[in-house]
Amino acid sequence: GEITSETASKFDALEGDVLIKLNSYGGDVGSALAIYNRLKAYSGAVNIVIDGICCSAATLIACAGHSSIAFNGLYMIHSPLLELFGDYNSEELGKKREALLSIEQAIIETYAEKTGMTAEELRRLMYAETWYTAAEAVASKFVDELLPQTVPIERSGEDVIVNRLKVSTVRFMNKEALRKMGSGGMDNETLLSKVKAFFGRDKSEREIALENEIVNLRAELEQTRAEVKTTNQIYALIEDQLKSGGSEVRGSTSEACARQVDEVSRVVRFANRGL
Repeated sequence: GEITSETASKFDALEGDVLIKLNSYGGDVGSALAIYNRLKAYSGAVNIVIDGICCSAATLIACAGHSSIAFNGLYMIHSPLLELFGDYNSEELGKKREALLSIEQAIIETYAEKTGMTAEELRRLMYAETWYTAAEAVASKFVDELLPQTVPIERSGEDVIVNRLKVSTVRFMNKEALRKMGSGGMDNETLLSKVKAFFGRDKSEREIALENEIVNLRAELEQTRAEVKTTNQIYALIEDQLKSGGSEVRGSTSEACARQVDEVSRVVRFANRGL
């Protein structure tokens, strides 16, 4: 759920190796940085499993140790936000802007240590509110390992429910990217490439056989399309002949006629296949 000062207090008395399971849309960045610093200074092993959604301040915690993410988990980074209530003059707003820039710099330095990206790259990604699939989060080095497990992802109006955690999308800017994440919005070629990236190995005999079968099916489909096109052409010729009022039309022995007879034979063979 949400990261708060109460969340941070749970890390005061750690013992032995630590396993942290993350499913959070974020929260208080100060508390997240405090958790990050405690975990980085911790003497035991720190393993972090993202078994749902990891957004905003939660991504700082994910940078604190060896991290892994469920195969269809979600990951998002953005620039820090500030909710304002009341009346402010330009000087007061300027101070708040400076505070936001300081927080932004702290986040960038944390991400840079984890990913090796430059400050310019990270700032651009944060301002764009960048959503990553699990595989993309690993490829970008925000997360260390991809897990084979999957998490349930549902959509309900303006909400996304990730592993039973309801997340309102009202606060997010890049909603179109979020709608394409998880189980939907993925074409077959993209899905296949992500599956191959997940397995991280050369093609098996089964994969090769499947790909060959796809090639054969595509070739058969193209042949079917050609035969249907020929059938339509024949129907057009017959209709044209009927409209012309001609009768007792006999075929010639020309090469063009021979080709038409061959095309008709192909149509008959196709029809007899029962497809």
